[in-house]
Amino acid sequence: MIRKIIISCIAATSLILFSTQAFALINISVGVPLSHTFTGKYNGGDEVKSDGVSGTFVQIGVPILPGIGMDSYKTKLKDWSDPTDLETSIYNLYYLLPIPVINITLGAGVGSTELKCPSCAAWFDKGSATQVYASLG
Repeated sequence: MIRKIIISCIAATSLILFSTQAFALINISVGVPLSHTFTGKYNGGDEVKSDGVSGTFVQIGVPILPGIGMDSYKTKLKDWSDPTDLETSIYNLYYLLPIPVINITLGAGVGSTELKCPSCAAWFDKGSATQVYASLG
């Protein structure tokens, strides 16, 4: 009897945690951004450049149904007199295509972005952000 319980627990755990995405009951993805590039100008023509990015993104879903995710990261801006960050938060809806062996994810997200610096609050409002993405794994 105890053997059947132990084997059942191992089988259930392997289905949930260690199987391919075609048989897994839940799909979790966590990562960190490596770069953030954008285009823009300020002060009559000076280019805005990134000086590094930090943050996380998390996705969770179940097979066949769309999943949800959240991106939250800060991008330091290069060549600004004050320490300045561009904070971005995006909420995603994605779909993991049900193909064995290969993970193909298609998604879209909406959120906000805000310039954070000591002297910027009076000049810049929070803006909207959108993204469309594809992932191959």
